Amino acid sequence: MLRVLIEGAGNRPIVIGLHDKQEMHEIYRFLFQHGRDDLVELLADGYEVYDMTNNPDRGDGLDAITERTPLVVAVNLYGISVRSRADDVATSAYFYNRNNHELLALCKRLSVPLVAWGEVPEGSDYAKLYTW
Repeated sequence: MLRVLIEGAGNRPIVIGLHDKQEMHEIYRFLFQHGRDDLVELLADGYEVYDMTNNPDRGDGLDAITERTPLVVAVNLYGISVRSRADDVATSAYFYNRNNHELLALCKRLSVPLVAWGEVPEGSDYAKLYTW
């Protein structure tokens, strides 16, 4: 997979699919509740947002993830699990799911912590933290 270096990215957290600040506040709360103040501090220092629905010209967030990425937050990972309504969203212009199935493997391979928020893999809770 081609890795695109984006100026300013690489050592900042990457947030994929974020649509509003309220989602980010809920993610902060989730991380605090799970004792991950360190990850909240990383996000509070700034992050790069990738959203193929609202800003497709920026590109896919997967292409910006490197071994230097300290954290990835992904909002609504449609198309990963059986419960994620993949059949419904595959043809929808609103839902992006082209490369979502690669995100878990990429973050695991690079040892990058991943917060899945909203629609999450394995049909688990509404949020999940992967720390490999």
